Amino acid sequence: RAALAATIANLAHRLGLAARQRVAALRGHLDRLSSRPVLTRPLELVDLRRQQVDGLVHRLGLNWRYRLARERGAVERLAARLEALDPLAVLGRGYALAVAGDGRPLTSVGRVHPGDRIGVVLRDGRLGCAVETVEAEEERR
Repeated sequence: RAALAATIANLAHRLGLAARQRVAALRGHLDRLSSRPVLTRPLELVDLRRQQVDGLVHRLGLNWRYRLARERGAVERLAARLEALDPLAVLGRGYALAVAGDGRPLTSVGRVHPGDRIGVVLRDGRLGCAVETVEAEEERR
């Protein structure tokens, strides 16, 4: 009976010691957590994050404007190339485009004969013409 009482007293002492150590460890953990800036100065952390977001928004705006300007330049260069390739743009410089009755461009005198009706497309309109003569390049030499 005495041995059992001693064992129980020893176990109670060890249990109390373990409980105090556990409470001390948890209290230390709680002290470390409660001293973190997010809990001690929460507005400071919010302000820091706000500044970071503002910086990112600013950089995004700069990058967006740079990319937009670059893409706009590329579109303008492509539009200029398309305009340079447009056969009708040449008409604005004083040239004309002869077209057959079906509307296809005439690229050879071999497609027309005296008396045929052709169209001549100018910058501001179209002329209806009758072919009077046809001279091939080799005939003029």
